[in-house]
Amino acid sequence: MSVTTKALGNVDLLVGGWSPFRPLDHEDELIFKEAMEGFVGVNYRPLMVSTQVVNGTNYRFECEAKVVSPQAQIEHALIEIYQPLEGRPQLYSITLENEHANHSQALYGGWSIWKPLTPENLEVFEQATHGLLGVQYTPLEVSTQVVAGVNYRFISEAKVVVPKAEPYKVMIEIFQPLQGEPIITNIHTIA
Repeated sequence: MSVTTKALGNVDLLVGGWSPFRPLDHEDELIFKEAMEGFVGVNYRPLMVSTQVVNGTNYRFECEAKVVSPQAQIEHALIEIYQPLEGRPQLYSITLENEHANHSQALYGGWSIWKPLTPENLEVFEQATHGLLGVQYTPLEVSTQVVAGVNYRFISEAKVVVPKAEPYKVMIEIFQPLQGEPIITNIHTIA
């Protein structure tokens, strides 16, 4: 057996991959509480967590979610939080884990439907992508999510800056904190 095969057989995740879900420890609870501070309208109770080591740590919390209303039903949600190496944890995604949910049935904190770009969206995109070299990005449409700030997902055309390069589609995810400059949290190719 090669060293690589043996290593992969003994480890459930690759570098940069997500860990298996596990019960929360005290540190996980503190990060969740701090990131969700000031978030109103829905009560979230974290049940399990998965982590991913990046330049800091990404957290995925499996949660029970209940809109603050007497007749509200309990839903299940996946909450993603980024803990930078320095500073406060940042909430950047809340997704319903309901097979019947669609864009129009999202809880507070869910993603909006895809929309045409506004001047405000373009300004956030320009601020976050300013200074990127090697690929030219042209935003086409946007979806937003209000958290402690705003998350943006831009469907964009990307073209490597070389002669005869073919354009391709990407999704660029940007987080705009309540104070400070917007930052890119993810860029990935889409079909």
